[in-house]
Amino acid sequence: MFGSRDLFTPEHQKFREDFRRFLSNHVEPFQAEWRAKGCVSREVWRQAGDAGFLCVGAAPEHGGRGLDFLFTLAMCEELSRIHEVGFALPLHSEVVVPYIEQLGTSEQRRRYLPRCVRGDCITAFAMTEPTGGSDVATLQTTATRDAATGEWVINGEKTFIANGQLCDLVLVVATDPEAPRPHWGLSLFLVEAETPGFERGRNLPTIGMAGQDTSELRFRDCRVPADSLLGQEGRGFQYVMERLPRERIIVTVSAQARAERVFQDTLDYIKKRKLFGRTLGALQDPAFTMAHCSTQLAAGRAFAESLILSYLHEEDVTVSSAMTKLWHTEMLFDVANRCVQLWGAHGTDRDNGVARAFVDARMQRIYAGSNEVMKLIVARSLGLGE
Repeated sequence: MFGSRDLFTPEHQKFREDFRRFLSNHVEPFQAEWRAKGCVSREVWRQAGDAGFLCVGAAPEHGGRGLDFLFTLAMCEELSRIHEVGFALPLHSEVVVPYIEQLGTSEQRRRYLPRCVRGDCITAFAMTEPTGGSDVATLQTTATRDAATGEWVINGEKTFIANGQLCDLVLVVATDPEAPRPHWGLSLFLVEAETPGFERGRNLPTIGMAGQDTSELRFRDCRVPADSLLGQEGRGFQYVMERLPRERIIVTVSAQARAERVFQDTLDYIKKRKLFGRTLGALQDPAFTMAHCSTQLAAGRAFAESLILSYLHEEDVTVSSAMTKLWHTEMLFDVANRCVQLWGAHGTDRDNGVARAFVDARMQRIYAGSNEVMKLIVARSLGLGE
């Protein structure tokens, strides 16, 4: 699998083995069921919490284990190794919960973090809307202050929200409609699912990531207390921009690991599959295809490791994380596309992990910022574009 001995210590590898056993016992037997339902079970979240695999980077005083980011990346690789995309553990543990731990008040941390670590409180990040997602500054969900009560009143719609059907707590990006510039008005709010005015919409039947509850959410005069504001009012755009590189590193590592699993499964298959009395691997076109994929994977490992080391050394990876998110998700789609072809009709079977990787890879080029937006970020770093 992806990773060098310079990055992962024996402690990381022991953790990886423990998590692999957890997945074997509590995830793999239920993957087909979850894909059919379009949602994982609540039970697996509690099991992961009991086993110490949720929010592993959270501080011990908040119930976590205080582990470094490489432990999370090992988990992302293992989830990708079994083609698991429905169990949105990285989103919960490494996207939403760090917002609360880093920006929350002592009361917010006390109220939510132990429950998030246990798996009793599943989180979602409500940013994307029907009118757009990658351009955060144009979001239209509003949050206005009731001068009489001090409450915030949230109105708007969100869509394509992972964990939308299961979530107990939603991190909502909303804007002040009176702000002179759109991105000046963005703020973050913690909204509990039982709050009046919060509604779950459809669980969307997307073309990939079948086990994930990707949902519509609605806010209809949804009143939340004054202390539901996370961080400072009007700083939401900055908070999101600062944390997107971490999410894109997770996408990068997951794409690399999944491409490696697709490659290995296909390599094993073409060494056994016969065509015209010879194995597929003995024919020039399949052999050249796999040589191309192997080269892509080798380049991908080096690219990803370079990014991770820069991030761990606290360097600015805004542009390089956009590059790797772009490159690795395109690489995964290319590898999966080529490998599906080598499987022939078997590559169209939805129970085949290679087939699932192919359709999931199409979505990975869109979420966490579409690849066109990644190109725009890179182009602007070169002094190009408007």
